Amino acid sequence: MYQNLPEVLINSNAMENYNAIDKDLLDDICNFLEPFQDVINAPSKDRQPCLHRVMPHRQCLIKHCYQKEADSIVIMQLKSFLAQRIKNDWYINDYYRRATILHSKLKNFELCRDAKERSIDVLKQKYDKLELNNSLTQKIASNVLHNNNANPSQTSTTATTPKRKSLLTQCFDSKLTNQPQSSNSYQEIENYLNADYNDIPHNDDDLDDIDILSFWQENWHTFPQLAKLAKIICAIPASNTIVERLFFQQQKMLSQTKECVCNLRR
Repeated sequence: MYQNLPEVLINSNAMENYNAIDKDLLDDICNFLEPFQDVINAPSKDRQPCLHRVMPHRQCLIKHCYQKEADSIVIMQLKSFLAQRIKNDWYINDYYRRATILHSKLKNFELCRDAKERSIDVLKQKYDKLELNNSLTQKIASNVLHNNNANPSQTSTTATTPKRKSLLTQCFDSKLTNQPQSSNSYQEIENYLNADYNDIPHNDDDLDDIDILSFWQENWHTFPQLAKLAKIICAIPASNTIVERLFFQQQKMLSQTKECVCNLRR
């Protein structure tokens, strides 16, 4: 495209500006910005989970902005500016952390080891909530079964039968039965983090990644709670590009439909 510009530049001032461009510097800038386009396209895939790609790609771009002795002054300034913008404006939330640590080949955080402990903490927090929900569900189910199997002859003989508590009241009024605790409530998480999954083959549709859904499907019995969390996390899109694409396609279909209707009325 750069070489074809003179054919469309009819203004003399524009031609002077074109001749003033440093071609080598322009090539260096384009080569430097190429990984940024790859990162923009990576979270936009709609056939497999992409949320786990955000943190590694962010760190790759920061590493890509490290200055080298061979860089020109302009490239150094560009790297410094972009690295600062990435660190300040590219916010990493807990969803990204959980998605990354629940990826079997990213859980060691080799590119950003300082983020591993925080990611483990947020995973444990979500794990505790899931365990609590399971405990409450079992409690409610147990109360319902107990009430259904209760013997009517053992009810109070008073004239007025006390009103049975609602399920919500049963849940909050009664004290939960103490469940026997294991020596380590996060044993499942530790077993997963200590396991070695380097031999997992890459996904046929994406040579840069594994089929994370198949991985958790195969390891459902080994890590049941983590598999439930992974199922929730994998359903979260990494960007709104997919939604915008669907809206655009729908708008295009409606426009074509209106055009066909108008043509029929003529």
